[in-house]
Amino acid sequence: GSRPALEGADGVLTYREADQAGNRLARVLAAHGIGSGDAVALLMHRSVDLVVAEFAVLKLGAAFVPMDAEVPAERLAGMIEDVEASLTLAHADLVDRLPAAGPVLILDAPQTRGELEAASDEAITDAERRRPATAEDAAYVLFTSGSTGRPKGVEVPHRGLVSLAHHQVERFGVRPDSRVLQLASPAFDNSWAEIGAAMAAGATLVVPPSDRP
Repeated sequence: GSRPALEGADGVLTYREADQAGNRLARVLAAHGIGSGDAVALLMHRSVDLVVAEFAVLKLGAAFVPMDAEVPAERLAGMIEDVEASLTLAHADLVDRLPAAGPVLILDAPQTRGELEAASDEAITDAERRRPATAEDAAYVLFTSGSTGRPKGVEVPHRGLVSLAHHQVERFGVRPDSRVLQLASPAFDNSWAEIGAAMAAGATLVVPPSDRP
């Protein structure tokens, strides 16, 4: 349909367009060696780009690790080390926050844009995955606040992600004509409560830019 799925500073996407964008990015990530069981750190602004990137990682059976660019660089380094991230996907203006460790793919770099334009937007198949994805695979890793010591990464499986989304739809009465604001920090699990609720209901997800808290 033509109803927008995602809208914000980066533009408006229908569900079909968002899915196709995710397929293209998934293939670019696969070409950079990402597959089932890998962890991909995401150092990106809250944006449509970030939502599409999270789905692209999930399409490959990998797990995304959303990073908060506001935390100290030492903590970012520790998080990337803890999850043994195979790749960090970043917006260009945040790269200087990254420690000099591990491969980095800059999403909005001209070379990456070229790779995306050349990639197919057809659905990802198991033949393109390292192995078939299952409901028990890790979908994402979030870190605790660290207020009582060193932050700890907590894995959430695909099964949990889907259950949370449907619970949010039921609890808040989200409908296809609803508009859901994605306001939580990407590094906070409530961000997926917002995204999942919108997606599971076929509602419109509104993504404000990071500089409008």
